Amino acid sequence: MKIVVALAAALLLLGFAQEVVAEKLAVQVTPGSTVTAEGISVRTERRGDGHIEFTVRRDPAKAQYHDRGATLQVNGPAGLVAKCSVQGSQDKQHMLYHFVVAPSHTEHSEFVLSEYSDGKLIGGGTIYTVRLKDFVPQDKDPAKKGK
Repeated sequence: MKIVVALAAALLLLGFAQEVVAEKLAVQVTPGSTVTAEGISVRTERRGDGHIEFTVRRDPAKAQYHDRGATLQVNGPAGLVAKCSVQGSQDKQHMLYHFVVAPSHTEHSEFVLSEYSDGKLIGGGTIYTVRLKDFVPQDKDPAKKGK
């Protein structure tokens, strides 16, 4: 009899349990992507020293999740060179992420913006990945290519 009561109690509890769905969405940010409609854009500028300055702009009003973290992973031909968090700054309407990378390190490097709920990336969230090589500015002067 005790087994039947325990089994009935377990089935009753299972009947009240609801499935919790935590969905993560991975989005590749490319120059031709529609991510700008979601409030993300990337601007690059070649500096006088040849390095490339990246600015990733995020409109928080268009974000589904409002907790976020950003990471820059710089890789060279032999592998990982550096990995670090990138602190965003707030202007009037946007979160801005600035960083500078040598052109020789853009081929396999990426910037990742993770947005998540409840202060953790355990539940739902969106992970935006920017491959740096996709945004390297092209030299307008053909004589400078390859330098």
